[in-house]
Amino acid sequence: MQTALWNDQLVWAQNEVKKTQRTYYCPDCGQRVHLCQGSDHRPYFAHYAKSRCDANETIIHQLGKHQIERWLALQGWSSYSEVYLPTVRQRPDVLTRINDQWIAIEFQCSPLSVKRLIERNQGYAKLGIAYRWFLGPTYAHQLRPYKAAQFLQWHEQQLTLPFWDLSRQQPNYQRKRVRKNSEN
Repeated sequence: MQTALWNDQLVWAQNEVKKTQRTYYCPDCGQRVHLCQGSDHRPYFAHYAKSRCDANETIIHQLGKHQIERWLALQGWSSYSEVYLPTVRQRPDVLTRINDQWIAIEFQCSPLSVKRLIERNQGYAKLGIAYRWFLGPTYAHQLRPYKAAQFLQWHEQQLTLPFWDLSRQQPNYQRKRVRKNSEN
């Protein structure tokens, strides 16, 4: 996670330096978190081992978010990582503005229930924010038809399953055919 609370102020991991006597808290669940810094990754905050908060991220998730931000910059769009939206208590992976429209971009690497996906989408819609989901590599091999259906999106007038290609550092829209009957 890119942000934490310190002295009731939201701070960014990239701006923090490991210091003794600083106690950070998760803005989502309020539990203590710690600053992780290293030469092989960007700084981030992590929960301690026995945390039950779902704000922890894998290295693949962090890499994908960073790539999405760079890709958006190459398109000429500014982006913001981990912006907390207090009204709906959500934190999109990346928030960008394209043609006067705010868009929340989610890079989904871990399992997500249909119920939670709908809640998140409804939260963005409530604020007038469009949303786009990109699936991570874990979804490439274990995506059953009913699970794929929850992530289908229109792209260039075609129904697609949107993946983020980590090796090419860009979106990969896989076209899907829509069947008229109920066969799988």
